[in-house]
Formats: sequence, C-alpha cells, structure tokens
Amino acid sequence: MTDGLGEVTLNSSSWLIQPKIDEEELYASVDEFVEKMHTDNNLWIDAMDKGHWIKNVEEDAIEWLEKNSLSSGVIPMSGANVRFDRNWVEVHMPKLNDRFHYRPGADVSSLREVCKLVNKPVHDAMPKVSKNHRVTDCLDGAVEQYKFMVDNFFFVA
Repeated sequence: MTDGLGEVTLNSSSWLIQPKIDEEELYASVDEFVEKMHTDNNLWIDAMDKGHWIKNVEEDAIEWLEKNSLSSGVIPMSGANVRFDRNWVEVHMPKLNDRFHYRPGADVSSLREVCKLVNKPVHDAMPKVSKNHRVTDCLDGAVEQYKFMVDNFFFVA
C-alpha cells in the first residue's frame, strides 16, 4: 500500500494461489505466450506445489484489510495492470473485489504508455521491472516506476 507519491505506507504478505484444475487442463487453457511465460518462470509449478486455496487467500486478504482499518469501498486498486487484475479479482474473489473503490487507482502500465507518447526520453530512462511474474516483485517494480514518473514526468519544474 502506498500514498499518492508512491511511498510505502503498509506492507503485506503475498499469496500464491493453487490452480483449481490439473496441470494438463491448465496448459490446455492458455495460448502459447502465456504458457511459455508461466513455465519459464516456474509460476505454475510453484502454484501447484506451494499454492493456497483461493477462498483462503480471499479471506486472508479481507482480514488484512480489516486489521489495518482499511474501510470497504474506499481504497482504489492500483498496480502494474489494474484492468487485468481487477477483472481477475472480480471473477475469482468477488468479496475482495467489493472492498475496493469502484474507480481504479494508478495503473502504471497506462501511465507508462502516456509517458512514452508525451516524453519518450523519460520513458526510456524509467527503471525496468522484473519479468519473474511474482506479485511482490511486480508491485515493487510498479511502485518504483510510478515514483520515477512522479519525480521525472508529473512534477517537473
């Protein structure tokens, strides 16, 4: 959780979710690009071996929000690709989805594209993000890029 300038205000755990289907069905359900991405970084193997049931993850996430006095419907979902994440959470974790504000927060992938169109040199100097496709690394990279854009793109003297 960060403030509007990207400074971390709360840390949380991340949970790896176990797929509801077996490995063969999992690979058959996606295109070649997604299969390669999730195979090369061992995400699916880790999820099958170490993943948690989705209902438990949803309950734990809601408990964390409540423990930190984060009121339902107030927090905007922000991150590397909010549209994808929000759609996924809406389908698979509807109770958690209801805890977020209906408007999205900062979508770093969209902001990055605006930066590329408006100020390509700043875009090209932006820190690169991890490609390992793990939530903590993705969010850390998104926060780093957001802070870079705050300092070098949004508020330039």
